Amino acid sequence: MEDAAQAADVAVRGSQSEGLTVMTAQRVEVTGDTDELPVAVDGEALRMPAPVVCTLRKGALRVRVPRDRPGTVAPAPPVDWRRIAGLAFGRTGRTPHV
Repeated sequence: MEDAAQAADVAVRGSQSEGLTVMTAQRVEVTGDTDELPVAVDGEALRMPAPVVCTLRKGALRVRVPRDRPGTVAPAPPVDWRRIAGLAFGRTGRTPHV
């Protein structure tokens, strides 16, 4: 992040923000010009020896978020296949008017 405006853009636009690059990998290695690199682990500021290597095992990380969080679209209602089949075959469930 360059500044607060860029951080706000990421907060609002998420992965569509110009200030964020989204990539996937199973292994990431971060190097630097010094013997130690400043890092944050679970919000805690630390210094780790360079290079810092991060690996991810498939299925090892589970992220839970609320269903009704801001920015989500309400899911479509479930399809009533019985009703659709009944309509397709002329069975509406109503008695005919005479």
